[in-house]
Amino acid sequence: DLINLARLYPGQVSVQQLDNWYESVARMSVWLQTMCHPDGQIALFNDAAFDIAPAPAELFSYAERLAVHNNKRLNRTSSGNLIQLPESGYLRWQRGPVVALLDAAPIGPDYLPGHAHADTLSFELSFYGQRVVVNGGTSCYGNSQERLRQRGTAAHSTVVVDGQDSSEVWGGFRVARRAYPEILQLQYMDDQLHIECAHEGYRRLPGRVRHRRQWLFNDKTLQVIDCLDGCFDSAQAYFHLHPDIVVQSDEPPQTGWFLLPDGQRMRWQVNMGNATIESSTYHPRFGQHQPNHCLVVQLSSAQSQVCFTWT
Repeated sequence: DLINLARLYPGQVSVQQLDNWYESVARMSVWLQTMCHPDGQIALFNDAAFDIAPAPAELFSYAERLAVHNNKRLNRTSSGNLIQLPESGYLRWQRGPVVALLDAAPIGPDYLPGHAHADTLSFELSFYGQRVVVNGGTSCYGNSQERLRQRGTAAHSTVVVDGQDSSEVWGGFRVARRAYPEILQLQYMDDQLHIECAHEGYRRLPGRVRHRRQWLFNDKTLQVIDCLDGCFDSAQAYFHLHPDIVVQSDEPPQTGWFLLPDGQRMRWQVNMGNATIESSTYHPRFGQHQPNHCLVVQLSSAQSQVCFTWT
């Protein structure tokens, strides 16, 4: 809008200032493209919801009409199919029909964490343009139990320890002790990408638990490995599924299929831990509650290993 006004009223803004705005819009456009799924919409980390602001496609079209090009340098690193956004802490991996968006980010700036969810080390996954693994989203603000539930760790595709949140969300927009991601490691081994990150959000618990998650990608599989260091009574890894995904499971439910609306399917297998399929809700927009399913894996010997396979 500032660029548009400056073009309509030439001479009111310095050339240097206008150049700075062009640079900012270009960088923001690249960041936004990186954080979108193939369906063109944003990932649902923290207080994210569809239709609160213009859709990304509308913003990109607006920028194009103003001749703002988004091919300028962004502070990110790219290695093959991986894009890392080091300042914000998110990562995007894409190969063939699969796109994964990973949250190795702080929940927000320490001075303003009001829109944060306890979603550290969560991720979202699309397959042939269809969202498969998701986070719960945001349907409400205010001070209510539902608001707390949607901000809580169990509403996200990550690990819950002893029924607690990885960051202490409270009130409608408050956070007390919080998780800080640490020790992000990226390594290529043969044709496999190994991403590892940890957080100490559960160190405040009596058992001083540390959560470490590994994502192992190759052409046909994604393995998600969770490990806990410290003492705890119970822990679960949650994998929330988009409402359009039909879940099939064998007996006992350690393996099965995710069936997509277009007929594609993805195999899932729990190699460590005990799996159940539970009911949940998904909230991509304010005021919207959609029933969905969640693959819940009880950690065994402080670990869980879940493998997603496709063709």
